[in-house]
Amino acid sequence: MTTTDMNLEQKNGVNGDRDMSSTVVRGRKVFKRNLTRFAAALLAALASFVAGPNAALIRAAEANVARVTGKTIVIPGHGPVENKSQLIEFRDMPVSVREKVRALKKQGRSLEEVLAAKPTADYDANWGGFVIDGKKFTGLVYQGV
Repeated sequence: MTTTDMNLEQKNGVNGDRDMSSTVVRGRKVFKRNLTRFAAALLAALASFVAGPNAALIRAAEANVARVTGKTIVIPGHGPVENKSQLIEFRDMPVSVREKVRALKKQGRSLEEVLAAKPTADYDANWGGFVIDGKKFTGLVYQGV
């Protein structure tokens, strides 16, 4: 591959940094997502990042989903190559957990009761063993909603 086969386009991310880029390689669009699973999991540790008023992780994930098509190749900073459906899954996880925790907290449930409800259960097999387990993630979201 030569540099004439590639066209790099940098876009500012939701936090003002350059967290995404698009590249066209031999006529096929490739999307580079620098907000990696590892970085996203670490950033998700901040309750306000997921559940606070700005929910930057969710906004960034929504922006990523909006920028790709079903034919786009998504290259995370770490981990396997992905596609749009996997980006949607990544976006849906914090949204779903946040909404479940928010509803339980609105009902007056304590942190212990919310933890017992296991709002991350649908995602624990895929996401729960990475950096933050479901219990810790739930506690952080609980603090933020």
